[in-house]
Parts: sequence; structure tokens; C-alpha cells
Amino acid sequence: MLVDDETKELIDNNARTAEIKKTSIEHGMITLKENCIDLVLRGLTTIDEMAKVVYSLNGDE
Repeated sequence: MLVDDETKELIDNNARTAEIKKTSIEHGMITLKENCIDLVLRGLTTIDEMAKVVYSLNGDE
């Protein structure tokens, strides 16, 4: 993920994680969950593998 100026400013100003994530998604970031769903739909991984990765992060992506 490339960090644009707006996201960098949020990071530099110690913004909340949720705000950084929201801005990053608005600027084109693809979440781990979205990427895993795409891999499942393309037949490159299984739902079980997706669940292991996505949900092993304490319920957060």
C-alpha cells in the first residue's frame, strides 16, 4: 500500500486507527478480508484458509 499525503498526515498527527483505516480505504486500500475473498472467488485459496488468516487477527482485519 502506498501512503498518500493525507494518510501520512493522519499518521504523523497520531490519528485513531479507525480514522487512518477509513481514509486509506477511501483512497484505494484493499483490506486483507477483501483480498482473501477475491482469492477464494478465483479459486486460489479455500474459505477455511481465508478464515484462518482473516479471523486470526483478533476479529479485526
